[in-house]
Amino acid sequence: MRSRRDIGWWLAMTCTAMLWMMPCSAWSAERARSVRVAVTRLDGLGLSQGVVENLAMLLRNSIATIPGFEVIAPAQIDIALRNPRNRAVASCGGGPDCMVKVGKLVGASRVVFGTIGALGQAYSLNLRLLDVGAGKELAREQANVSGNRDLLIPEVRLAAFKLLAPERIRGALRIEIDAEGVQVEVDGVDAGTTPLRAPIEGLSPGEHVVRLRRPGYAELQQTVVVRPFETTRLKVALAEEGAPSSPSGGIP
Repeated sequence: MRSRRDIGWWLAMTCTAMLWMMPCSAWSAERARSVRVAVTRLDGLGLSQGVVENLAMLLRNSIATIPGFEVIAPAQIDIALRNPRNRAVASCGGGPDCMVKVGKLVGASRVVFGTIGALGQAYSLNLRLLDVGAGKELAREQANVSGNRDLLIPEVRLAAFKLLAPERIRGALRIEIDAEGVQVEVDGVDAGTTPLRAPIEGLSPGEHVVRLRRPGYAELQQTVVVRPFETTRLKVALAEEGAPSSPSGGIP
């Protein structure tokens, strides 16, 4: 039986993953032309079976949010492997060749498998993506985090996108400023005039140069770091010409 702590953590992961889900109508349209993905095996080292199962569910849910991909239900994989006719595949081990055979068995185009390990409060994630038809590895994602176990939640989601759709990894920037009519540029591209009603979205993770300009005020240029799937907040007080401005941003 799961402890209250494990149940709470499972609910947190499930709710977080569901917040990323596409609208049902959009998902249904995408499914007809989706690439079928099987999460065939996720081994846990130093983690309870319940935690590993929850992380595997989070991984599947994260992949399911990516347009163009359909996740094969784990029950479908279990049924196929329990069929006596597929005994050889069920007992083939856990290597890439075996995972390709499992993928072919359930009609998957891609297979994701790997390990999640824990040593004290240090956690490691190692996932691999295989092309079932070609029988070769397409990508591998490794990550290490230390501290609270909840830090695995964003890492698993990020790993899913890095493996299958790295071009869809984006963040946003919210600019809070004490003046109206300020022209905002991000990396030399016009992003609007304050007050901005919503965050600037679709930014790649990493550094971006923000330039703020308004007649009568000193121009401000600042570099901010945008994190994957997060909204970074840049709060500034624009100074009149001749006076220093006071940036205080970069706060997610």
